[in-house]
Amino acid sequence: MAEPKFYITDEIGGGGGGATIWTDLNIGGGSFKIVDEEVKEEEFSREKLNGKMKLTRDNYTFVNSADFDTLFTVILVLPGDPVSLSLANWQGEFFKTDCEFFPDNERVEVQPRTVDLYKEIIEGVSKEFDLIQLEPPLTKLQLIRRAILQIYVRGANKITNYVDAAFWEEVTTNPSEVHSVLEGTYRFGYSGRKYFVTGSGTGLSADVSGVYIYDIGLGTSLREDGVYRLGVVSIPDVRVRITRESDGFVEYLGAIDDPIPNIPVEAEQGVLLTSQTDGGVSKCRAFYVDFYSRILTKAATVDGNATFAIPGTDIVDDHGVFTRIYQIDYTDFLISEDHTTEGTRWGVFPDTAQHFPDEHFSRPTGSVFYPVLQSDWLDASFWVEYDAQLIADLSEASETYIVNHCYKVVDVVSKLLEAVGSGVTHEETSGFSDFLYGVSNTIRGVFKTPIIVPITNILVGDYDEPQPVVKITLKDIFDLYRQALRVYYRVNDDSELIFEHLNFFENGGSYAGEVIGTDLTGTFDPMTGKAWATAQNTYKFEKAEMPERYEFGWQGKSSKPFIGYPMDILSEWVEKGKVEKWSIGRFNSDIDLIHNGGSDVSKDGFLFVEAVKPGTVYEAPLVNVVIDSEEEYNLQNGYASFAWLVPNLHKYGLPASDININRYATTAITLAKRKLQEIIMSTSEDIGTLELTTTEIGNGKAYRVERDIFSNEKNINLRHVTE
Repeated sequence: MAEPKFYITDEIGGGGGGATIWTDLNIGGGSFKIVDEEVKEEEFSREKLNGKMKLTRDNYTFVNSADFDTLFTVILVLPGDPVSLSLANWQGEFFKTDCEFFPDNERVEVQPRTVDLYKEIIEGVSKEFDLIQLEPPLTKLQLIRRAILQIYVRGANKITNYVDAAFWEEVTTNPSEVHSVLEGTYRFGYSGRKYFVTGSGTGLSADVSGVYIYDIGLGTSLREDGVYRLGVVSIPDVRVRITRESDGFVEYLGAIDDPIPNIPVEAEQGVLLTSQTDGGVSKCRAFYVDFYSRILTKAATVDGNATFAIPGTDIVDDHGVFTRIYQIDYTDFLISEDHTTEGTRWGVFPDTAQHFPDEHFSRPTGSVFYPVLQSDWLDASFWVEYDAQLIADLSEASETYIVNHCYKVVDVVSKLLEAVGSGVTHEETSGFSDFLYGVSNTIRGVFKTPIIVPITNILVGDYDEPQPVVKITLKDIFDLYRQALRVYYRVNDDSELIFEHLNFFENGGSYAGEVIGTDLTGTFDPMTGKAWATAQNTYKFEKAEMPERYEFGWQGKSSKPFIGYPMDILSEWVEKGKVEKWSIGRFNSDIDLIHNGGSDVSKDGFLFVEAVKPGTVYEAPLVNVVIDSEEEYNLQNGYASFAWLVPNLHKYGLPASDININRYATTAITLAKRKLQEIIMSTSEDIGTLELTTTEIGNGKAYRVERDIFSNEKNINLRHVTE
């Protein structure tokens, strides 16, 4: 019976057929198996030859006498097939440096490396190339330079930045406690002073808690409802006291020479006051806070008022693209003790808090409030509310602009494939990616075009010349797509690199439903007449591949909606404590935060945009992203925020059905295939790693197929859905 045969040539770049001289290869017996195995964390497989070739006599001489830098090509030809590179069943290659020579016995041993369509891609995936030199076509992108509201609490070492409902804190490089510096140099508007007494709802002997309004004439502060007054007396001793406004009765009294502190300038917590009516059992704290606000912009005027140039020395050193300040006297601030025993996203009262230690801060009700200096909260929380005038000022202080030097990712990938020397192609048609380029992919939803921009082209603002050198690799793109969009690549038989969402590969190569390549319940052993799948139903689980939590992030800093919330797998059988962190190393998608600049914004990375094209120019759209009734955003480039990406693209291939996304319980759409089965069979039937294979357990996906080239025996390793 005819058997497969190996052939060898030393003609580098030989094209097969009559143009190449192939020498019959005597491999010296032994077992030779070709293993088609899935690449870790990818959705494609590569073949390799298991077994060492032992070349003797003429074959030894052929290899030994060749020049040192000779590339040897080896092919496997099935019985009846022509000896041709293009029709070979398997192809490998080696150099002399891959061999072990035994000259005394005239023998050389070698295990050739597989040559396939992935070879150049894998070898070049981490090679850096200058994107400018690759010259992919340029694309224009319209962005909004949204003005940034900045709020400062006098004396703090951080400032809070706001764009719509998104906010983030920034470390101050030149903090100040001096009002004249804050108002006259840094151009903050003084938004007012708030006095506050803690203890609301705690059973104080007299409920003196709440906000007090300072009366500059009297030098004391009256509670908003007019019932109590907070002040300092100096006779007989200097003390803070709270009196009943109706008759001057002293309800609470502080220690001698312990003044009301300005937080965070003078103290972390307020002055401790003791009840004068219950034997000192009831206690509360009093403090005051000075709020300042301004708007970063590039506009010369806002609401008919001139803006100021950012001073040479400012409270922060880096203002990103902004050059001017609009000084505003904004007053809608709130100090609150709202609390809950339930978990919230606002943090926890410290155990040193006078009231509610270890309980959670909660957002005040009655309007939409945003936190101020959240990282410094102790006995109370600080909040700001947007009024109509502020919203109008922020809108007028913003502007749209065009970035001329941007790149569609499809063009970048095409140029990188050329740069690594691959013959694989990639184009912007649905044949190369229904997910990215198809007009009606149900998972992707709104048609979007992935675009990248060197961050320096954003930060420089109105630049004359783009960034001169921009390094990038194929791995950068592959990681971006896999971790952000859950998109994987595969090379088809036509040497085309395709990108598709994980669900396409889960189904065996389709979004419409499962594609079955081989049904082993209907393929029979000719010796026994039984289906090959019979009595081979043993299985086990890949528990180590089942993380309990997924966490997300971009290069450098991003605001909360762009980072999103961790995704938790609510199951007892996942690997407890295992956290899978996806931090996309070269990209950031938070345009508004990038505009703000700062040391946390990497200058050597890229902005990633999920762009739309409503007219003639691509745009980063404003997307309404709703977490719940308390958390709703209008995000520029919102389709590239993890708050949007995770619930829309990441509910596939998960370890268990019950999950938490964006802090809420939900259900996975598809489950990971982590149930492992092995089937042994002897057949010429091809088992692929893309289409599914049916066994008595179900429709599984082959991740490793080992076939003996002489006996045709196959060991097939399959993954099935976990639950």
